[in-house]
Amino acid sequence: MKKSNIKDVNLLYLIDVACIILGFTALVTLLGLICIPFSGMGIDYDKVTNAFITLVNENQILAMIISQGLLLMPIVIFALNRKDIIFNIIRFNSIDIRTIISLIVLTYTLMPVMTFINMLSMLFVDNKISSTIDSVVHNNSMISALLCIAMLPAFVEEVLCRGVIYNVHRKVSIKKAVIINGLLFGLLHCNFNQFAYAFFMGIVFSLVVEATNSTLSTILMHFIVNANSMVLAYIAEITGENVTFEEEISYTVPQVASWGIFAVFALAISILLYRELAKNNNTWELIKSEFKVRKNVKNTTLYIEETQLKKESDGETIFSNADAENDDKVKVEDRIVDIYLVIAMIVCLVYMICVEIM
Repeated sequence: MKKSNIKDVNLLYLIDVACIILGFTALVTLLGLICIPFSGMGIDYDKVTNAFITLVNENQILAMIISQGLLLMPIVIFALNRKDIIFNIIRFNSIDIRTIISLIVLTYTLMPVMTFINMLSMLFVDNKISSTIDSVVHNNSMISALLCIAMLPAFVEEVLCRGVIYNVHRKVSIKKAVIINGLLFGLLHCNFNQFAYAFFMGIVFSLVVEATNSTLSTILMHFIVNANSMVLAYIAEITGENVTFEEEISYTVPQVASWGIFAVFALAISILLYRELAKNNNTWELIKSEFKVRKNVKNTTLYIEETQLKKESDGETIFSNADAENDDKVKVEDRIVDIYLVIAMIVCLVYMICVEIM
């Protein structure tokens, strides 16, 4: 087994992009090929594949399970061949109850910002998710929806984007890794509407991993974001309303601008909450040292070393740029973006354009 590097995780991202775009087609083709030897028994290739396609199209939960399974499969294969994935890279460190409460509050203060970004994007592109939510609500229980539409994507996407990709990219540069992770997370959704707010949340989630030293934090936040939309949709269904929270808002330019003012205040509060979150987890000085020019390098370095010793004494794995400097796998000339990542991003953009114009 070998350790993970930039090339490995970028190739993983490219493979996952291929699985998202081509995986279902490949699955249908494989199902058809399995049917061929049984054609003499009356099993028709076209009937079986068409029945499967219809079943998936009519069952959004099944479609989500299949898509997330296709996304998870390369991650599992990747992890089995690399000894550092589960324990050292993904960072499934425990989080205390104070942190959990802070994360819940932070998530809800960020939702007006996400709503504003969503509204802004819908001035130019169509909402690609509302019809999916409506289909889920009309045909499934809330529990199954929360498990398969909210929890499953939160776990799989966070393990991929923050657990594996970000935690390897950050060894080169935390600042660059945060921005690039937002971009990759947005592109992974394969439509311009979701790209807009997913880009923002990808940046936020990466920063939260830095603040809490745990991917469990972003799995929780991601779940809350997904679950909030589902619960509101079920409430609307129960009360007889035929619209979701996002659809209740008028998307004229003046109203988007008004919501933008509210989003600015929400973002300001979120920043304050994030700072307190990082301070409570003894990572604020470490984060400041990465995003600001340090006036007192000696004192900051000493604080970081003390923070690392404290975390390590608690049985956790803490990362800093010192890890990158001491890791012979990561050299100064290493870049986060390589040919694999470029190809993946181009493929996503082309696919997103095709989805928008079709």
